[in-house]
Amino acid sequence: MAERQGERVAAAIAAELTGEPPPPLYAGEGHCYVEMGGGVALLGRGDFLAEPPRMEFTDAGAEHLESKRAFERERLTRWFGG
Repeated sequence: MAERQGERVAAAIAAELTGEPPPPLYAGEGHCYVEMGGGVALLGRGDFLAEPPRMEFTDAGAEHLESKRAFERERLTRWFGG
């Protein structure tokens, strides 16, 4: 979610510098993994800016832990190089 907010802020700064209209506000939608131990994680997703916030969670499973790790690897490579 912080990544999406950062992308929106960067686009807003670029729009201001170039005189373009600002991008839409961050919608508040996102997801995060919650590592549960024992080789499993769950996925939480929702709209964090809704009133009240809407969240849903998957069942914990090894597939979510692997998705979490793949997500982390991809971000670390993108941000800091391989």
